[in-house]
Amino acid sequence: MALEQNLEKYRIQIEDTPEEKIVSISPEIGVPIMEKLSYVTDEELSNLYVNLLAKASTIDISQFAHPSFVNVINNLCPDEAIYLQELYKRGALPFITAKLFKNGVNEWNLLGDLLTAIENECKMSFPHNAIAYLSNFEGLGLIQIRRDIYIISEGLYESLEAFYKPAYKLYPFNEETHTLGFERGKIEITPFGQLFMKACLVKLKQSS
Repeated sequence: MALEQNLEKYRIQIEDTPEEKIVSISPEIGVPIMEKLSYVTDEELSNLYVNLLAKASTIDISQFAHPSFVNVINNLCPDEAIYLQELYKRGALPFITAKLFKNGVNEWNLLGDLLTAIENECKMSFPHNAIAYLSNFEGLGLIQIRRDIYIISEGLYESLEAFYKPAYKLYPFNEETHTLGFERGKIEITPFGQLFMKACLVKLKQSS
């Protein structure tokens, strides 16, 4: 049943593609995708496989379909597919790091890292795993976490600080000796990540 449902989504995507534009799919891509489509029932993950299969079978855009993308999808959970969709829409993502600084000396404790507030904006099943998802994306080569630069946009980081500050103010510390502070950073999509997202996140044809 899973295979039938997933192949129907594939059929819808390519039904308007002229026959002369359809090409044979390389076994390096086609075989592992078909294996996955035979049992993957999660909508978010199956869409990634179907989108990749549709791109791989269309001559004009088959260059977007890289064999390694199958392995990337294999290492994603449904929440991460949702997260990637949001990241693809934005192109780059600001984040802040919460630290507790000791006044007068170069000492600090890390309270929270890679705080993007995405977990408050996307419907993820396990929003508290958002930081782990970013670590996985970086390991897969999809993103680069930049701590040396940040996005120039008025109010962008201030809104993040306002969102997280109340929670971290609850952390017990002496305000006479310590100061709660936030450092700014930027999450960029790598060229490999851009290619993956074009191949796997964007449908060849939107179903009705």
